[in-house]
Amino acid sequence: MITSREAAKSNLRAMLMNGSDCFDLAEAALLLAALDAPTIDVEPYRNHLKAIYTAVAECMKSKGFDANRPSPDQMGLILHH
Repeated sequence: MITSREAAKSNLRAMLMNGSDCFDLAEAALLLAALDAPTIDVEPYRNHLKAIYTAVAECMKSKGFDANRPSPDQMGLILHH
């Protein structure tokens, strides 16, 4: 649980300064939100996003798609499922 603006800033800074061009956009959004509301527990939101990811990945797998590298057409099919 992020309990202060400083903790949120520190975590966000660490994420963005890790030397990679890639980062978890959802986690970055949660950290940015924590800057505005540092006393709100973001863990339920993380869990909800994980549940959405799992549901989409399972749906993609059931259709024979690669959940890690879906084509735009495949994503369209899944999102309109």
